Amino acid sequence: MAEQPPPPTPSQPKQAGPWVIGIIIGALAVAGLAAFRQWQQRRTPDPVEPALKFDDAQFRKTDPALIAWHEVLSIDTGLEQPRAIALSDKGKLYVAGDQVVRAFSKDGCAERKITVGGDAYCIALTPDDRLIVGLKDRIEVWSTKGERQAQWQPLGEDAHLTSLFTRGKYVYAGDAGNRVALQYNAKGKIVGRFGEKNTARKQPGLVMPSPHLDVHLDVQGNVWVNNPGRHRLEAYAENGETTQTWGTPGSEIQGFCGCCNPTDFAILADGHFVTAEKGIPRVKVHTADGTFQNVVAGAESFEGDNISLDVAVSAEGRICVLDPAKKTVRVFEAKENVKPQSAQSTQRPAEGGKP
Repeated sequence: MAEQPPPPTPSQPKQAGPWVIGIIIGALAVAGLAAFRQWQQRRTPDPVEPALKFDDAQFRKTDPALIAWHEVLSIDTGLEQPRAIALSDKGKLYVAGDQVVRAFSKDGCAERKITVGGDAYCIALTPDDRLIVGLKDRIEVWSTKGERQAQWQPLGEDAHLTSLFTRGKYVYAGDAGNRVALQYNAKGKIVGRFGEKNTARKQPGLVMPSPHLDVHLDVQGNVWVNNPGRHRLEAYAENGETTQTWGTPGSEIQGFCGCCNPTDFAILADGHFVTAEKGIPRVKVHTADGTFQNVVAGAESFEGDNISLDVAVSAEGRICVLDPAKKTVRVFEAKENVKPQSAQSTQRPAEGGKP
């Protein structure tokens, strides 16, 4: 009998190549994405109602009984971007903006224009009438005749100077970029720092959502700065210790509205504070302990929302307000024979003491 050939060995199935696996994975991914989109459409409600929006119309109308000041003069700055104002002891007005400083007489007549070394963000006057001009990252010293006398050391690329104040031989600067108020001596050397975070002193530091850091001194020598992210003002002794804070958040006339206010302030000769806000732009007067007193100008007095209303005060009690939307400086005086309501019945108590 002939030998039978062995049965054929079953052939092994061919393995799928990488490209086949890729097609399969891609198909699964597409199917999964389609299923996810269908699920998302089922769970997302039909937008039949518009998104809720905060209605601040009621806070843009000021009770006339609270307005204790009236506008007596409007001065055209002649600048495209006016940023800051300052008054000399004799009442002369200086406006910083663009790359210049402009001087005006007490009655608003233009007198001089000085071109400085860059964009001018802030300005102050020394007792001997020298101009301290803040560029973005450094300070320049000029004579009122337009001669540059000094240029101090730059503060670095993060610096953003937004305010200046002089008292005696010292110059104080608000550096919003680095979140600190600086004290300079007459030679331009930094000899003091205020507002920085200090755990040992329980100082939380300045919160600056936008570049608005103002600095002033009161008659006792306390260094006052605004802390807009915390909606308050803070006072520091010469050694850096916190001596007082006040301010509360709120859209009501007694509080500071929005994300970051007040943006600017000044101190009158009698110790009262003049504060300015953006968002709902308004200028108000408070007592030395932060109690709301009256309104200089309400939101209905300004055009636009996100504007920086720099303020300055004269020795005789005038309040000057920089209105960058109109590119003017508006001068206010207290109304005669008016006793404005203090709104104490609805006022939130001011914060006092250390934070």
